Order: sequence, then structure tokens, then C-alpha cells
Amino acid sequence: MVLQEGDRFADFSGFKTAMQDWGFKGQIKLSFGYQKSDSTRKIVVCAHAGCPFRIYRVLSNNKDYVLVATVMDEHTCVGAPPVKRGLATERWWLQEILPTVITVTKTTTPKQIIDAMALHHQVAISYQAA
Repeated sequence: MVLQEGDRFADFSGFKTAMQDWGFKGQIKLSFGYQKSDSTRKIVVCAHAGCPFRIYRVLSNNKDYVLVATVMDEHTCVGAPPVKRGLATERWWLQEILPTVITVTKTTTPKQIIDAMALHHQVAISYQAA
């Protein structure tokens, strides 16, 4: 999914999930941060300092949906070393994505989870996160 100006989401949480999913599943893995956020607007920025990537999202006037207002999708950080804290450390994301990667039961080991995430999403997660 590529986010575009005019895209609508039910709430900020839905936007965040779509944003992380888009950045993580693309050919180039991207890490994001948030800047200048309040109850009606949020600005998503690249986690690499100095990169011009920005997405401005705002709450609609009647507060029915979240609107992607501006997308500046140029990344100058491609090829830069990965940011230490990334999506793979986010519990909410792992809880959402794991069932699509591996069936987790009482007998599933952390190593099996780590290996499955590496195979399906090319990401290294910690033993603690698994």
C-alpha cells in the first residue's frame, strides 16, 4: 500500500498501522518517527535525521476520519544503516503480524518465532520480543 494525499482512515491508530505496514513491507525497509503531534494533527517523519520524508495527517473538521493531507515521499536515507529501534520491537505490531507468519501455540519456541520473522519479513527480532 502506498499512502497518498486524500487517503482516509477511521482514526489515528488505523493510519499508524497502515503506515507501519507500508514502510515495513516495501522493498526498502523504512523506520518512522512522529513529530509535532497533538489531538488533531500528526506528522510522520523518517527516523533518519535530515531525511526530507514527511506525511502530514489531520483529523477532519467533523472528526469523522483522519485525512492524509500532504505526502513528501522522497527518502535521502536509502542505504543508511538501520535505526536501532524499529517496528520489530513494537509489541502491537508483532501481535498483529505474527498470526500471519506462524501459528503460535504453547509449544512454539522463541527461536521458531525469530526464524519465521527472519524468513517472512527479513527482520531480526530479539529473544525477549519473541
